[in-house]
Amino acid sequence: MEQYITQVLISGLSGSSRPDADELSEDELLQRVQLSVQAWELEEYYRLAELRKAELISNDEYEKLLALTNRIEMAHAERMKYVVALAKLRGTSLEQTMLNLGLQKKIS
Repeated sequence: MEQYITQVLISGLSGSSRPDADELSEDELLQRVQLSVQAWELEEYYRLAELRKAELISNDEYEKLLALTNRIEMAHAERMKYVVALAKLRGTSLEQTMLNLGLQKKIS
């Protein structure tokens, strides 16, 4: 499963003008692993999600929530491309790299 996810992330997210993730140094990969979503976007996302949960969200707010959800998910997908490359560079599993970066909690 991990190999499949790795292949999908590497092949499916390439095509941008940025250098290929496999060509970056460990420091460059660590920089790019940082989530590229602004703090205000996350705050607004959580605010709108709470409104939706309470069933108090307007149509305009719902559309904004959908747009923010899409933006955040795309940022996470982009970030994972660099996490995969970092795991490959370090010779560790994707799961272990995510644990090391604090992106995943260990399940006992």
